Amino acid sequence: MNKRGQTEKFSLCNLLPNRKGDTNWVLIMLILGIIVLVVLASGFVIGWNKFLPWLSSDNIETVVTQCQVACATSSQYGFCSQNRTVNDGEKDIATDVSCFVLASQYPIVGVSDCSQVTCPTE
Repeated sequence: MNKRGQTEKFSLCNLLPNRKGDTNWVLIMLILGIIVLVVLASGFVIGWNKFLPWLSSDNIETVVTQCQVACATSSQYGFCSQNRTVNDGEKDIATDVSCFVLASQYPIVGVSDCSQVTCPTE
């Protein structure tokens, strides 16, 4: 109801700003919203590592810790079969390899051999 006690019908004109200063803020917010949507869409489509390369970080310590836990818990699947990807923040060192392969073929990563788990050889 308005001030006179009459009910107002819904209209798009009621939603639009009616002062000049309000119009400027609406335009600024629309432009900022479009910019944010473009950045988000670009990040998800292109990939955040390529879109913002300074945000990428290495995962070497994480993979080494995961392999140590798999060894300590005698998890044959976790050490022998579960694939992991190791990157140094710029490029992948190893892609889709197990801790067993990392320990034997990629000594630079720092995964040590596990005597508690016996991996089947194929």
